[in-house]
Parts: sequence; structure tokens; C-alpha cells
Amino acid sequence: RTARQLHDLVGPPDPVSNLRKVVYDRVEESKTPHPYSVNEFPPNTNLTDPDGAQARLDLEWNIARGRLDSFNHHFWADNNARFHEEKADVLDAVPEPRTPEMLEQALSDFYRDWSVAETARQKLYNRSWHKSNRYLLLLALRKRYE
Repeated sequence: RTARQLHDLVGPPDPVSNLRKVVYDRVEESKTPHPYSVNEFPPNTNLTDPDGAQARLDLEWNIARGRLDSFNHHFWADNNARFHEEKADVLDAVPEPRTPEMLEQALSDFYRDWSVAETARQKLYNRSWHKSNRYLLLLALRKRYE
């Protein structure tokens, strides 16, 4: 493996989900000359990862991390789009002439109702998110100590 520093690229916030897209840097085999003679070792062997376990863990880690990012993006994009659409509907339903107090009361009621209506969905999201993060932590520990 190379000893180079890894640098993930972080993009601007998505306009709907408000999450930043991350392009993860990946460790690649060094293209620099090896300090030992390549003839010292049998061809196609990797003495640091002879059965490819580390490579499989790296792949599993990258896939799991990408899935979690995608899951988060889809959840929050859907959540925020529905929130803003329903909020606009509530504000449009306030009769004319609209006073600041009327708008404030409509928004207060909307926020309360939205919070109550979304509780079960949010709890399900939180459970899924925590489960995925525990899995990523397990993979990180395996990568570190195997």
C-alpha cells in the first residue's frame, strides 16, 4: 500500500437534501519502483494480504459507505421536498388579508403537525442509520486489526 495521504472531495450542499456529496479517495497500489528485487518473490503473491482479505474488506467498506451516503441523500431529499411542498400549501391556505400573526399561527400548527406525523418515519430512519453506522464501525475495526 502507498503511504500517501488520502483526501476526500466534498462538494457543495445539495439544494434539496442539504447534504454534501463526498467523493472518497481510495488507496491504490503504488506505481513507484519496489525497494526489493521483484525476482525475490513468486509472481502474483501479496505477502501482506495473501488471500485478498484486506482487498475484500476495502471493497466492502467502500460499498457500505456509498450505500449509507445514498440512503441519507434519498431520505433527506424526499423529506425536505415533502416538507417544503406541504409548508407552501399551508401558507397558500391562509386567507387574505394575511397578517403576520395569521402566518405565524399557520406555521406553528404546521410544524407541530409535521413533527407528529413524521415521528414514526424519523424513528425508522434513525434505526436504519445507526445500524448502518455500527456496520461501518465493525468494518473499520476489522480493517484496522485483521
